Amino acid sequence: MTMSVTSLEPLGVEVNRGKRRWYLDASTGLLFPSSPISASPRSSNHVPLQATVHKQRPKMAQTLLQTLTQTAQHATGKAMILYGSPLEKGHITLSYNALSRTADERALHLLPHLNLKNNNIVLLHVNSHYVAIIYFWAIVAAGGIPCMSTPVSKDGLPRRKHLTSVLKLLNNPLIITTQELAKDFADLGNIQLKTTEELEATPTHLLDSKLISLGGYKKSQDDVAVLMLTSGSTGNSKAVALTHSQILHAVVGKSLLHHTTEDDVFLNWTGLDHVANLLEIHLHAMSLGAIQIHVPSAAVLAEPMVFVEKLSKHKVSYTFAPNFFLANLVRRLLETPLKEENVHPARVAYRPSSTFQIPIRPRQNGEDRVQLPKRALVDLSNLRALVSGGESNVVQTCETLTNLLHHFGAPKSFIRPGFGMTETCAGSIYNTIDCPIYDLGRNAEFACLGECIPGMNFRIRLQDGSSAAENEVGELQVKGEVVFKCYYNNKCATVKSFTEDGWFKTGDRGFKDSKGRLHLTGRDKDTVVLNGVSHHPQAIESAIEIAKIPGVTPSHVAVFAHRATNSETESIVVVYLPSYNISDPSPRVHAAALISKVVVTHCGTRPDKILPLDANFLQKSSLGKLPRSKIRTAFEEGKYDYLIKHDEELVVCYKDPEFEPASTGTEFTIVDACNSLLNTTGAELGVHNDLFKLGISSIDLLKLRLHLQRSLDIPEIPITVFFSKPVIRDLAIALEHLQKHRYDPVVALQPEGTKTPLFLFHPGTGEVLSFMNISRHFPDRPIYALRARGFDNELFFSTLDELITTYHTAIKKVQPTGPYAFLGYSFGSFPAFEITKLLEAAGDEVKMLAVLDQAPFQQERARKYDWYEVSLTIAFFLGLCTEEFAYKAMPAYRLCSHSQVLDAIFMMAPKHRIEELGMTKEKLDNWANLALHLKKTVCDWEPTGVVSKMDVFYTGPLVGLVPAKTTDEWFMNFIALWGQFVEDGEGSVTFTEVGGTHRTMISPPHLTGFIRTFKKVMEARGL
Repeated sequence: MTMSVTSLEPLGVEVNRGKRRWYLDASTGLLFPSSPISASPRSSNHVPLQATVHKQRPKMAQTLLQTLTQTAQHATGKAMILYGSPLEKGHITLSYNALSRTADERALHLLPHLNLKNNNIVLLHVNSHYVAIIYFWAIVAAGGIPCMSTPVSKDGLPRRKHLTSVLKLLNNPLIITTQELAKDFADLGNIQLKTTEELEATPTHLLDSKLISLGGYKKSQDDVAVLMLTSGSTGNSKAVALTHSQILHAVVGKSLLHHTTEDDVFLNWTGLDHVANLLEIHLHAMSLGAIQIHVPSAAVLAEPMVFVEKLSKHKVSYTFAPNFFLANLVRRLLETPLKEENVHPARVAYRPSSTFQIPIRPRQNGEDRVQLPKRALVDLSNLRALVSGGESNVVQTCETLTNLLHHFGAPKSFIRPGFGMTETCAGSIYNTIDCPIYDLGRNAEFACLGECIPGMNFRIRLQDGSSAAENEVGELQVKGEVVFKCYYNNKCATVKSFTEDGWFKTGDRGFKDSKGRLHLTGRDKDTVVLNGVSHHPQAIESAIEIAKIPGVTPSHVAVFAHRATNSETESIVVVYLPSYNISDPSPRVHAAALISKVVVTHCGTRPDKILPLDANFLQKSSLGKLPRSKIRTAFEEGKYDYLIKHDEELVVCYKDPEFEPASTGTEFTIVDACNSLLNTTGAELGVHNDLFKLGISSIDLLKLRLHLQRSLDIPEIPITVFFSKPVIRDLAIALEHLQKHRYDPVVALQPEGTKTPLFLFHPGTGEVLSFMNISRHFPDRPIYALRARGFDNELFFSTLDELITTYHTAIKKVQPTGPYAFLGYSFGSFPAFEITKLLEAAGDEVKMLAVLDQAPFQQERARKYDWYEVSLTIAFFLGLCTEEFAYKAMPAYRLCSHSQVLDAIFMMAPKHRIEELGMTKEKLDNWANLALHLKKTVCDWEPTGVVSKMDVFYTGPLVGLVPAKTTDEWFMNFIALWGQFVEDGEGSVTFTEVGGTHRTMISPPHLTGFIRTFKKVMEARGL
């Protein structure tokens, strides 16, 4: 019979979904498995289903031990496959029934040593999947509370400190370990320790008669089931207390969201000390009575192809891997030739230097899964879900891995990025639908995390406690039946972790998009704030990884913020594991130079310190994560000071083969300034060094200009000189002949490369510094920028025709013939459009005309500009005030004189920022007048005629400044009007939405997404 959920009075209902039977609770309208778990979380997200009514609700498990017992009874044909280390030892097959019996037997061995009345906690310190699972369940069966010990440091002092704090936290519990690992506790006194070998040597004759005395069978759903230690990245570890009810609600929620059944096959390679194993895989699979595979982490991390081989061999459908491992797997797959040869993977999978050869055929258009050849040895057609959490997923990595594994039959959206913490019973928010397609459509750098499992909700809160609006960044808070209630023996930490209305404060920052999906932007404690802009450390780490810098070990890079003594701003510190001979300064210097360049490219600021560290300082967690906060703390406490000193001593010995010292006074001044301001590597600079190859940022450039003006007693050095003469010797000569300077609108931001040059047309401020970040992303293509006249005591442009004629002549001088490529940012779209018409009318080809967030009709807006708006806009652009302040203060400032406004701006601006820029009131006033003249040149201009092609990039409107309130309204009523000025033809005009605001769309952190999108459009245009 068909029945709506609302009509199910007090009756229970069994329903069919796929191959699995579910129980529909009439009182709540909730689905949960008909076996073996009872509780199902509250949720309003249900749908009417075909249902068969039963008058009695089936009996369900309430505790972990009941779950194991029922699974052992019902899943008679299912088992766990547990690989040993090394893999050549083979594997153990352990049925759920055998696990249940063995756990009871080991529990009897354990009972004489377990003080159930005073302290029933047992610290389980083992490194084998088999031993961990057996004794986890033995402790549970005996009535104890297992606390899974995390891997300890190889260094004696950190190891003792960690174990001492854990034992104190747990009130000196019983320790179960192996003879091999007992040495970790050898120098700790007054402990209770038993090895598994000792326990198993004790004979047991009364197993059947003593079953009734095992305390695990007497537990209730609200009792604490397990303690999970946090990473302790900010200090001593905390123990998260998870109850039976929370855990079982969590695995039900996961199963409902992922649609897992008893027919799925689960694979794990992390330790049982991590919830990614215990809850995401082990208990999840057990609750379903499904097969689960466990592979040693050491084998998978040493050779990522082991992961692929086991997925294929066991027809795995559900697994887990964090982003760093996905990146490693991508690297391994890309370096592995795929040949039409029948070589079995097991012969080569464990030798990293070997070639992993797999017969494949190319993917066909429109196919979701490849029909594999009969002789194919890798078949991933069963893989449905690769859950990825623990750190943000890089969209580029997801896209590449999806394409690579799609060749082996994996579906297009098998990667499922998720958010989870120990405190939320592992993964609790997932994108189960459309990664990476959804993220690519948003031009996102990091993958969307999707929606909550039943049993949990999330919200985003601002600092004042109010709710964040759609796409507004705030703190992520969660609440629900799967969320923990307390940290064991740490009331203070518990109270601090929850809001007054009971929401758990995760410490992560993020936003909810228009579809209600979660996106994270970083953690409060990890965010790097540079010149008022927040940067996610992992984004910078990812950029360094992608660069594949020689000498830098993959996945062993950590980035964190550091505020030096007396410094007014934060700076970046990069540490990494070197792969070169640490006594050789040459690769050290080259690695530092390339890292610095990548960091500047990504976020527009050079790192303050780049430090290679020994592997002992970069030990990963059981999930393969570097403890960024611990590394930062050690750096700030001076624990790396001797390494920094050693690094400096080595680098001093290094001489570039092309090094030539300064020989003139001007050269000495420039070299000294560069050594002081730009030298991240520590190696001595010479006259052949190029400023831009040193990774100079726009702020660095302004600092250097100010320093040289003062040192060389030059009133004003045009910024264009640094772009045209970036080599120190050439710059010195240019500065000595400054009186010969003449205005040239073309600035060579990146003069090298063989591809078609790209000309960038300045926005309404007239300056080109905002394009420096873009130019670094095109090392193989000359990048030129057009700079307005009037910065260096020249006359301002009086008409748009004058500007167009000047720019057209200058472009032709640099590039006499086509094809041409233009990008106009805001105001720059107008001269770019007009010059494109001129060139095409003369028979030249313009392969690309890109318009950046500018509507074609500007007269009304241009007529409203005044000195006050442009001066405050420039002040914001320079970092002298915030964008919010600029627009809020504008009405009041319009009642003041120009000099009063300038006084107010300079009074509130950070002093260090004014000094960095070398800015004066006179310069800011001149800049404002220059910008205002540019605005006035388009007061009466309207576009006419057509161009052959155009690519328009846009973002949300400047609400209050343009007559549009939403992005859709801005596009439909304004941006889309460009279409009438482009010739008809398929693909002649394209429109692409990008991230950020009008003023931040080509600045970090939005720049990376923009460049990725822009390059795809360039490629489509044949560039």
